[in-house]
Amino acid sequence: MLTDDIQQELLWAPMLDARHVTVHTNGPDVSLTGFVSSYAHLARVREAVRRRLGARPFVCELAGC
Repeated sequence: MLTDDIQQELLWAPMLDARHVTVHTNGPDVSLTGFVSSYAHLARVREAVRRRLGARPFVCELAGC
């Protein structure tokens, strides 16, 4: 499943604490909610999701930075 794939990518990503990031999918649409501690973590989350999705757009609603 897409949700599981993205969650695994976030957990695997080096130097990324994604414990407070929740992945939501509705068909091909992906959104992220939760909390990150810095802009660097936000960038790493986005990179990790792009590795899994490729060029497809996604919604990133992460707070804390």
